Amino acid sequence: MSATAPAKTCIHCGQDCSGKPRTKDAQGRYACKECHERALAAAKIAAQAAPHKVARPASPPPQIQQEEDALHGLEGLEEFSAGTKMCSGCGAPLASDAAICVACGLNQATGQYLGTSTLKPPKVKKERAPREGRGGGIGLNPVVVGLGLTVVFGLLMFPALGSPEMFLVYALVIILVGLPTTIGTIVCAFKDGFTGWGIVGIVQFLLPCLGLAMLYFIFCVNQRPMIKALNLALILGWVGYVIAAMQHGGLDAIANG
Repeated sequence: MSATAPAKTCIHCGQDCSGKPRTKDAQGRYACKECHERALAAAKIAAQAAPHKVARPASPPPQIQQEEDALHGLEGLEEFSAGTKMCSGCGAPLASDAAICVACGLNQATGQYLGTSTLKPPKVKKERAPREGRGGGIGLNPVVVGLGLTVVFGLLMFPALGSPEMFLVYALVIILVGLPTTIGTIVCAFKDGFTGWGIVGIVQFLLPCLGLAMLYFIFCVNQRPMIKALNLALILGWVGYVIAAMQHGGLDAIANG
């Protein structure tokens, strides 16, 4: 016959606590849960009442001394109950069939901790407004640039009305200003996402009639004030050129200019 397992007797009430929730101190002594809780409560009351006592016996009664010794040995005890176990990593109570501790993430079978990650909300991409150019100062103000070019064209137009040489200078200035302005307008159309209008701007060099369509893009679709100011000044310059050309020979001067 097999040897009978030693009884787990409570040190407080003397009853067998094998089938009940219990605690065990460092000396291997058992205490049922009810007696353990009563002992803790009694010790707490005794600790609160201790400063008010006038005299204290040299040695406590044997029963109190035994309970105090049991309480001092209860630090770090494992508490057991039916169907539970302790996590080997953090000591948190687990179900008997639990594989992973929800408190610390330790895998009870492999001894590895599960990694955790924090989900971040997706970044919202902000739409960038079309740039009007780099730098600052009054020289890049669209209104100032447009008025400045208009004044220059006006100052050149009046001498060009009476002098063929000044008329040629006026025509050269129109070309030097008009060519980069037109190219810049086409480039900005592509950069701002208006690919179709950029293609129209390129084709207008072969079909000048498409220039009227580009006027709609410049002043109605385009959102860049600098492009609008430059093209408006250029249109006024072309008007002055036509007037000067009519003064020097009409349509032949325009065609040869």
